[in-house]
Amino acid sequence: MYINIFEYICSNELCYTFVYSIAALVAAFICHWSGTCCDMKIKEKINMNHAKLSAGLSAAFRICARVADSPDKVDEIDLSDVEFVTPTFALPFLVFADGHGKDIYMSNVSSYMRSIHFESRGVDSGAMELTEFSAFIERYSQKRFVPIVRFPAQKTRISDRDCILSAVENILVKQTGWKSNVTHGIKYMLSEMADNISEHSRSEYGYIFAQCYPTYGYADICLGDAGITILGSYQLANNKEIKTDIEALKAANKGISTKNLPESVNRGYGLITSREMLVRGLGGQYLMLSGGAVYVDTPNGGGYIEIPGGLRFKGTVIALRLPYHNDNFSYLDYLE
Repeated sequence: MYINIFEYICSNELCYTFVYSIAALVAAFICHWSGTCCDMKIKEKINMNHAKLSAGLSAAFRICARVADSPDKVDEIDLSDVEFVTPTFALPFLVFADGHGKDIYMSNVSSYMRSIHFESRGVDSGAMELTEFSAFIERYSQKRFVPIVRFPAQKTRISDRDCILSAVENILVKQTGWKSNVTHGIKYMLSEMADNISEHSRSEYGYIFAQCYPTYGYADICLGDAGITILGSYQLANNKEIKTDIEALKAANKGISTKNLPESVNRGYGLITSREMLVRGLGGQYLMLSGGAVYVDTPNGGGYIEIPGGLRFKGTVIALRLPYHNDNFSYLDYLE
C-alpha cells in the first residue's frame, strides 16, 4: 500500500514553493521596471521538526526556488533565524548552491550553523592529512551529530575517500552504540552509495552529514554530490528510453545499470540491496533526490514525485533513517 507522497514529504508545505516563485517573479518585474535591482536577501525562520526523514525538503525547496527565480547575480541567505536544520535540508541546499551558477553567500550565521560547517559548505577533508582528519572528527565522538564533511570522489582518490568515510562511520558507532550486526549493514550501505558517487556522478567530491536523535532511537545520514544526476548518467550512457528524472529514479531503484557491464549491474543491484536492507531489514526509511524528482521508501509505503515549480538540483542526495537497534537484523540475509 502506498502512502500519499505529497502529504508524507511536506504536509502541503510544498505549495509555498509556488508562492515564493510568484513573489520572486513580481520582484524581478518591479526591479526591471524601476531600474533599481539589488541583490536578493533571503531570510526565513527555520526550526525543523525531525519527525519525518524528509522534514527538511520543504524549506530547502522554498529557499532554492527563491534563489532560482531571483534575477540577481548574488543572493544573500540570512541565517539569523535558523535554529535547527536536518540533513535533508542541509545537503539538498548545498548541492543546489554548488550547481546553480550564481554567487550565494550566507550572513548572520548562528553558532549552531557554524558548528555543522554549513556556511563553509563542509569540512574539506580531502585537503587534510588523514591523521589530521581522524583527530578532527574524533572531537565529535560525544556529540549528537557529525558535521558536514566534503570528501574526495575522484576514482584516483578512492583510498582517501574510504579512510575518511571509515573515520566518520567509527564516530557514528560511538555516538549511537550500534551493535555489530547493525554496523555491518550500515557500512555496506554507505560504501555502496560512496561507490555510486565515484562511479557515476562525475563530481570531484561528495558530502556526508549525520544527525543523531538518541531520545527517539534513530540517526539520519545524508550523502550527496553535485554531479550530473542519475538521469545525466543514463544519458551519458546513451540510454534513449529514460527521458525524465522520475524515470531515472525508477530505473536506478530497479537495478537498471547505466552500462551493459557485469560490474555495473552489481552496482545497480547494490542500491536495491541497500534499500531493502534499510527499509525491510532494519525498519528504517530511505529517500533519494536527483534532478527534479524525489523517491521515498518506508515500511508503510512510498512513491515518486516531481519537485514542483520546475525546480531542479544538479546532483543527487540520498538520505537514510537508521534505527539504533534491531536484534533480529543480519545484513547477510540481503546480500546477493
